[in-house]
Amino acid sequence: MEELNMVIQAQAAEQRRKVLNLIYLEGILLDERKWDEWLALFSPDVEFWVPSWKSEHELVSDPLNEVSLVWYPSRDHLEDRIYRIRTGLSPASNPLPRTVHLITNSLIRQENDGKYLVTSNFQVNCFRDQELSCYTGYYEHLIMCNPDSCLILKKKVVIVNDTLRVMDIYCF
Repeated sequence: MEELNMVIQAQAAEQRRKVLNLIYLEGILLDERKWDEWLALFSPDVEFWVPSWKSEHELVSDPLNEVSLVWYPSRDHLEDRIYRIRTGLSPASNPLPRTVHLITNSLIRQENDGKYLVTSNFQVNCFRDQELSCYTGYYEHLIMCNPDSCLILKKKVVIVNDTLRVMDIYCF
């Protein structure tokens, strides 16, 4: 019985490692502009949301009825954004900045039936047109894992310094 418990604990630890590595891998793929690999991290019905601030200390709570900085209700919308970046149809992404994602303090807050709620702090440095912009905030990821793979079901990005010039998906 003790051996079985050890095996179960080892499997759970490996699953948690996969979940946290997914968060870090996402930042690396954005920095390396590996768009297809980045998109593959998301479930088809992913919600990708960057809420705006309603007041100095309160975020909007409803992306359907309040203004958000970014809201994509599915991976199709993310794919469309990547298409625009790749083809140069996005003036906000031309020229495409060089980015570095620094992700820290990642913590699994909830674990329930293969779903993990993970929070992390981040800083993304974007260099474009001889100017460096820094975006700072925190992530909330909802990740679904099975023994073979993990996918992001929801990603919420809270930008603390939201008064910067140009923001796009590679800035978070």
